[in-house]
Amino acid sequence: MLVDRKKNEFKSPAIMLNKVSNFFNRLMGFSETQSIVLEITGHCNRRCLYCYRPSESHETISAVSLDNLDKIITKLTRKFPRISFAISGGEPLLHPQFDLVFQKIRYVDKKVVVLSNLSLITLERAKKLRKAGLESIQMTFLSPDPEEHDFLRGKGDFLSTLNGVVNLRSAEIQVNAILLLTSKNVSNLLPSLTMLNSLGIKDFMINRYNASFPGVENLFIPPRAFERMMYELDEYGKEFKMSFSFGVPIPLCALPPKQNFTSLELKSFCPIGKGEREYFTVGPDGSIRACNHFPTILGNLLTQSMDEILEGENFRTLCNELDTPPAFCVGCGSWRDCRGGCRAASFTWGKGVSSPDPWLEVLGVKPHSRKPR
Repeated sequence: MLVDRKKNEFKSPAIMLNKVSNFFNRLMGFSETQSIVLEITGHCNRRCLYCYRPSESHETISAVSLDNLDKIITKLTRKFPRISFAISGGEPLLHPQFDLVFQKIRYVDKKVVVLSNLSLITLERAKKLRKAGLESIQMTFLSPDPEEHDFLRGKGDFLSTLNGVVNLRSAEIQVNAILLLTSKNVSNLLPSLTMLNSLGIKDFMINRYNASFPGVENLFIPPRAFERMMYELDEYGKEFKMSFSFGVPIPLCALPPKQNFTSLELKSFCPIGKGEREYFTVGPDGSIRACNHFPTILGNLLTQSMDEILEGENFRTLCNELDTPPAFCVGCGSWRDCRGGCRAASFTWGKGVSSPDPWLEVLGVKPHSRKPR
């Protein structure tokens, strides 16, 4: 292991060699960036009602070791000339060697983002993270109503989240947000947007509830609330000249009819197997998944190369299944811009990949009930 004491960066010889090789790849124009969500631990200090991860995974997946992290990064950098990393968990700051993990990942991606619930962000910790080179953290925002927020996240978490935001901004770390909407907080959409702006958070996306099975509460957004949500988002975007994207794709047949949502980026189909916007999720044990919502294991970077995984039966089968329209979607003119919504949700809810997003059933959408958009 080599250490650059001046920059306090930890470099394995293999990673250094890959970085030199990737420099020449970029020089020659081969510079596509691959997004990777790296789950460095399965442990979490929250039990959010909306979490898409099965509850048992919090206890069964330990933290990635530094040696295994080196192997994972080496395999990834051999395949991809440029990587955009998001450090996730569980709660990543619970990793006992987080500072060393961060430095190893930051050596490959200077703009690495940390996904955190902010519960462990004291002012001292925030300053330490900034000194280490962290530029931005992404958190999930739920509601300006403390009771509503704590119902979804746990007692006392509202105050903990706000303290974390204040500490990060004091340390000059940018805070990005996912505004996650459920049946319990969607009525506070506009106050939520106002509060995000008041906190100085300008970079955020919208996510709707998309859980694993079984859900603790019925958090799927019902039909009328969904229509109101879409209209409010669009009007807010027009007024403040903002554009909203959705992290979890919205089935196009579910959209309110006769409405042109000019402030909303709606063609956010599932990117698995499509290259554009495609990302992979790597677990603490080296297992790799097609996204953070899909539980299907494609392979393991501790024992396989990325090429072997991408050429393997698991990934090819999944891509073929996702490219096949569910019976519900056959004949729909919007299929290629939608792909049936989130099929990972269908899988985790026991309906299989061959079924469309289970949210459609909640919304009461019927096959071919809407014209192509």
